[in-house]
Amino acid sequence: SDATIAGDLSYSQSAEIKIENDKNIEGSIKQFGPPAKAEQSSWAAKASGALYGLIASFIIGAVMLWLAPRSVIATGDYVLQKPGQSLLVGFGFLVMAPIALLMIAVTLVGIPLAIIGLMAYIAVLIVSHIFVALLVGRRALGTARSKKGNSAGQNLLPLLLGLLITGVLELLPVLGGLF
Repeated sequence: SDATIAGDLSYSQSAEIKIENDKNIEGSIKQFGPPAKAEQSSWAAKASGALYGLIASFIIGAVMLWLAPRSVIATGDYVLQKPGQSLLVGFGFLVMAPIALLMIAVTLVGIPLAIIGLMAYIAVLIVSHIFVALLVGRRALGTARSKKGNSAGQNLLPLLLGLLITGVLELLPVLGGLF
């Protein structure tokens, strides 16, 4: 009741507020509805994010295939030959690398090394799914064990198909995060 407002009072509330002493408000009093809540998980946002991820992953994968097609395909073939070992190594890297980076960052000299290591870790996480997507696409098209399709151009369609399949799997509610 003793407060003074030297201007306008605007508030967002569905009900009107009771002001005991409106003489202490020099300006006008304006009420407007509560702000509209943005739908947090709209399908349009998910679809545009998935489309952006698909395009970005395809471009990165195409560049990787153009630069080193044999290495990219060999990595996928290794995952096909030894899936258990590949899963164990990947999970170990996912968990142990951040712990190692934190241990390195404890020292003053280690901080720049940890920052460089963190950037490399993030880069590996970004491109790692491309190997699996290429493998899935090659398996879906029946070219996974073929030695003929080892050029970059011959693997663009399997890459795109694999990215589409893995992208759909990643959108699943519970299994998507695990995938």
